[in-house]
Amino acid sequence: DLVDMANLAVVTQYLSCALAVPVLRRKRPDLPRPYRLPAADELAALAALVCLGLMTQVTRKELLGAVVVLAAAYALRRLVDGNTTD
Repeated sequence: DLVDMANLAVVTQYLSCALAVPVLRRKRPDLPRPYRLPAADELAALAALVCLGLMTQVTRKELLGAVVVLAAAYALRRLVDGNTTD
């Protein structure tokens, strides 16, 4: 169960990264990019679909555990960063 919850937390983080790719490419086109990824938007969409597909395979108990872990990590991050929005 613990491994499944950890995997769900990791997949959730992958999902957020996949969703961030097209957003950042449009909102911040001026950012330096050390390499170009062909078809980045399509690959990001595919990655997001795979993540969502994996997330449908979990039980409610695992989902609740992952939400608790992610919320605690978020709260700790905000505490350490001093609630800055940068």
